[in-house]
Amino acid sequence: MGPGLPEPRRAHGARRNARQLHGRLQGGRPDRHGAGAFRHAAGPRIREHADLADGQPRLSARRRSRLGGRPRRPAGITGGGFGLTSPSRLTIRCARRGDSAALARLHIASWRAAYRGLLPQRYLDELSHTAWERTWSNRLASSEIHVIVAEEADIIGFVSFGASRDRDAAPRTGEIYSIYLQPGQWRKGIGTQLHAEAVELLTGSEFVEATLWVLSTNISAREFYHRRGWSHDGCTKTNSRGGTEIIQVRYRKRLADAHEKKPLASGST
Repeated sequence: MGPGLPEPRRAHGARRNARQLHGRLQGGRPDRHGAGAFRHAAGPRIREHADLADGQPRLSARRRSRLGGRPRRPAGITGGGFGLTSPSRLTIRCARRGDSAALARLHIASWRAAYRGLLPQRYLDELSHTAWERTWSNRLASSEIHVIVAEEADIIGFVSFGASRDRDAAPRTGEIYSIYLQPGQWRKGIGTQLHAEAVELLTGSEFVEATLWVLSTNISAREFYHRRGWSHDGCTKTNSRGGTEIIQVRYRKRLADAHEKKPLASGST
């Protein structure tokens, strides 16, 4: 949910958190859905900016069982008009190097559907699968980039995230770079599930807040994030796509700090 394929960039002070996040995903988990369904292939992870991607630490046993590549059915979503339209056996796993072609196809299809009328049509029509597959291949080979995918017979969605790339980011600030789904998979709760996985991994990696960038005119994406606790922090930036100037706005969310000690209740010792 968000345009652009910027190069990964790390904010000062984010290196330790990114290493932690990388360790979490590199730890892998038991294969529970066919050979290699969730063993981490050496390296891949992606990154984008509201089409970006990037880093993650080491998963707990609980996270391993949840992200272990076993089939799962997305939970029904209440509120906002979302909900499961049909039963689904869904596998949530980390991206692997061999996923670059499928991710490129999904990315292009999602952009063409989501940004129709928001970006120049000629620009969308001319998106190159070869170029996007090469970009994804490079990203998946980088330890700086982290991506989780939702898969049925094929990959039908992904989320990319890691340390914030913004120059003004405080230490321990993470970022969700992008969430994209195949157009036929919208409004089934899959995007919500991918979002939750990213937020949980960032939180468990000692990031205390996260940001993301979204196209200012992409109202559906802005509403999606707003419903999940994100707020526009007042920052904007301008890019060009297909010769057209576009404006992106930044959203921010406070993360529960799992490493913060909770105050003792009154009367406790």
